Amino acid sequence: MICTTIQNRTLEEIMNLLESSEPRIQMAEIRLDRCPLDIEEIEYLFSSSDTPLVATCRVADDGNGTWEEAEQKLTVAVEAGAAFLDLEIEAPKEIGKRLRRACTEYGTTMIRSSHFFAGTPSDDVLQSTVEKCRKFGGEIVKIAAMAGSEGDVARVLGLYTVAEPVVRPGSPTIEASGRTAEQQSLRQAQGSVNVNVQRSQQAQRPCELIAFSMGETGKASRLECLKLGSPFTYA
Repeated sequence: MICTTIQNRTLEEIMNLLESSEPRIQMAEIRLDRCPLDIEEIEYLFSSSDTPLVATCRVADDGNGTWEEAEQKLTVAVEAGAAFLDLEIEAPKEIGKRLRRACTEYGTTMIRSSHFFAGTPSDDVLQSTVEKCRKFGGEIVKIAAMAGSEGDVARVLGLYTVAEPVVRPGSPTIEASGRTAEQQSLRQAQGSVNVNVQRSQQAQRPCELIAFSMGETGKASRLECLKLGSPFTYA
């Protein structure tokens, strides 16, 4: 499955893309740090779309946005029905914990991610970053690194063979409706639901990995990672 990144779009433009694009968008990452959406629009988008949506809100090093603002937007998206939430591993631990609890409560799959824009780090750094993302709540771990050579690409894709799977409660499945099966169950339930108990009764599955290279040299890895086990990739 291909996840299309959407940024710098108004609510109307986003809805038009999701409903009218040809070929149809299978899945979309909504960059809440770059789309000019207020809280009400975020709630409407994530509660109305039939397309599986990933809520993402990056916090730039240049001071554009704060983690508190990101947390507010991401929490609204989760509560409204986001299928996935992508939180960078650099986020403050307490914010990560609160968003993890929200994901558990509302049936959203949590992605913990790390992006290496300056280049591909050492194998040790790549592997330790995967483990850190898993440790801090990642049901799916995303690693993206800028490639300077084919060797860099090979090392990133090599994570699929060296990273040890971590068993966690089963991840929700994506249905054609765009809602996860778990989300639908939660929304139909009456009264309070103990999601932790519900998830503990599910089959145990390994934590999943999305790892690919960025830049011109790494283009092919965005598709190659699907052959190696990535649950989806980004375009």
